[in-house]
Amino acid sequence: MLALSEQKFRQSQVGVQCELASDLPDVRISADQVTQVFLNLAINAAEAIEDGGQLHVTTQLDGSGEWVDVTFADDGPGIPEDVLPHIFEPFFTTKTTGSGLGLAVSYSIIERHGGMLSVESQSGQGTTFHVRLPATKNGTKRPASVRLVDHTQREGL
Repeated sequence: MLALSEQKFRQSQVGVQCELASDLPDVRISADQVTQVFLNLAINAAEAIEDGGQLHVTTQLDGSGEWVDVTFADDGPGIPEDVLPHIFEPFFTTKTTGSGLGLAVSYSIIERHGGMLSVESQSGQGTTFHVRLPATKNGTKRPASVRLVDHTQREGL
């Protein structure tokens, strides 16, 4: 997802930091569909932040061990209070281009996977999207190292 959105981050001068937890359990997902959700959240953040700012992507296992949480937190302008209740509605958009289907489709995809998609935002304080996906019950864990990626350190940013 980060590789697919890298050009947008560069254009918007958005730095991306990732903190990916190690040893997360597997989740049963359609990789293409969940990648679409993550890509949509990342691109929306880059467009909201505009020229400069940060997007933090984190993964972790929740305290119960039943959910894998993925968070997309930006330091952009936030979502206005009157807009926030409508962002997951089909065809709702505040943009001059686009269909207004991105977040509605993303919500539906995560829901079909038995997960949840939620948002927290305040004007002037940034926005955080939370994706929660059910961990597999068999305890399968896929080893992964904790990585911190800062795309602002790449050439040209």
